[in-house]
This record gives sequence, structure tokens and C-alpha cells, in this order.
Amino acid sequence: LWDGRRRSVPAGDAVWRGATVVRLPVRRAPAARWLYPVLRRGMTEVSRLPGSTAVLRRLACLTPWQPGLPAWLAAHADLVCDELNVKQFEICADPDRYITRSVQPDLKKLGPKLGKDLPKARDALAKADPAALLAALARDGTTTLPLPGGGTATIASDDVLVRTTAKPGWAAAESPRAVVVVASELTSELVAEGLVNEVVHAVQSFRKKLDLEFTERIELAFVTDSADLRQAIEAHRDVVGAETLATGIVFGPLDGAATESVDVDGLALSISILREKVPATKSG
Repeated sequence: LWDGRRRSVPAGDAVWRGATVVRLPVRRAPAARWLYPVLRRGMTEVSRLPGSTAVLRRLACLTPWQPGLPAWLAAHADLVCDELNVKQFEICADPDRYITRSVQPDLKKLGPKLGKDLPKARDALAKADPAALLAALARDGTTTLPLPGGGTATIASDDVLVRTTAKPGWAAAESPRAVVVVASELTSELVAEGLVNEVVHAVQSFRKKLDLEFTERIELAFVTDSADLRQAIEAHRDVVGAETLATGIVFGPLDGAATESVDVDGLALSISILREKVPATKSG
């Protein structure tokens, strides 16, 4: 996350008032009221990439600016990664490692303000160093821009539009306060882990449909024509079993089991669940 204005945000800022914050301790860190929705924007941006809907991201890069926020993020690293479905995140103070920025004139505002000097200001902005220009605007609110052929123009923060583009290998999302960048690299390991997460979610939903008790153990069977999906489940068999309370996992039909067909990131999967038989207790 990066903020060009370098200012604090009051708790419950109107921009994010009413935003849903999932499992984040907001009372201990009021910044979470706006942090979580901004991070979600970053994940939404990455979800538009082909084949990434079920894939864990390798790295989310954050550049927090609010005092105390880096320490809060470090203390809640596991929670943040779990909620955002990322493997790890980095707190970085240099957003230019991951993004490029360009500054363009807001014609509706600068047109009436500069009149015939608008074309000169546009050229000057195009040739200016975006980092230096944004730093000056963040520090002073205005900056003086030399115009081609002589003269100057005073530019305010609200007179320009900032465009942010992620560098290759990254996806970016931004708000007026911050930029979130997420690694878009997809490896076979991440794809497999993402598929398994979807399988676990499908099994849990099926358990709910069957009205199983939360602690009730099951036998579990899968049928799929996808070699990749089967390989992913087999490689993470222990995770699937632990998350779904399955005492046994097989591939193929399961006699007497309830069966449901689901779609896992475009791959067909049949799930069969059989309640584990509980030994009868002897009375007397």
C-alpha cells in the first residue's frame, strides 16, 4: 500500500464507513476499516487473470503509510494471508519497485484555470518526473511547473490525474489513498493448492447439505476425468482429510454414499460422502 498524501485517516473514515471487515480486530487497529476493502480490490484485480480464480497468490506487496500499521500487519501476518488467500506479503516503502505512474492534466479543472497555456502545461507534465512531481504535491499541495517557451503554471493536487500501471508479473489496484500490488505468477504448485482449496470448499458445502454434525467424521470418494485435479487431491490428501474430517479418501464409487457433481475451476468432479459408522455401545 502506498499513499501519496502521507496523512493519517480518522477511525471510521466516511470513505470506508460500513465496509465489511472479516475477522480483523478493528478496535485494535482502526486502519483495518479501510485496509481490508483496499486489499480486496487487489485480489479482485488478480482474479481477472486467466486461470487464476482458484489459485493462491505467491506474494502480496503492501506499502502501508499509517503510523503503527507495519507493526500491526507483521503481528497479524497469518490472519492477513489467510483472509486474502496469499502465501506471504511484504511491507515495502518503495512502490516504484512494482508500479509505474504517469501524471496527466485534469482538463476540466486546468482548462479554465490555464486557458491558452493548457497545451504547454500538458507537455510539461508529460516530461516531468512523476515521482518528484507527486512528492512535491504530497508535501506542499501545489507545485510550480515551468512551461515550454517560458512562464510557469501553478498545479494543485486536484488538477492532475494519476495513472498507476503494474510492472510485468504483478497486478495492481488502487484507491485515493493506497496502491496494492499482487504477484500474478502462477506455478503448478499454486494451481494445485488452489484447486484443493476449491475441493475442500465443495466438500464442506456438501456436508452442510447433508446436515452432518460439525464433528461428524466421514468416508470420502472422488471421481474425475481430470488428471491434474486428481493429482492435486492426491498430493494434498492429508489436508483434504483434515479439513473435511474424512477418515478415508478413495477415487472411485463408494457404495451407499450420497453423491454430488460439482465444477472445480472448470473441471468436473463427483463427490461421494458416507457417514462413518459409530460402533454401538454396550449397555449394562
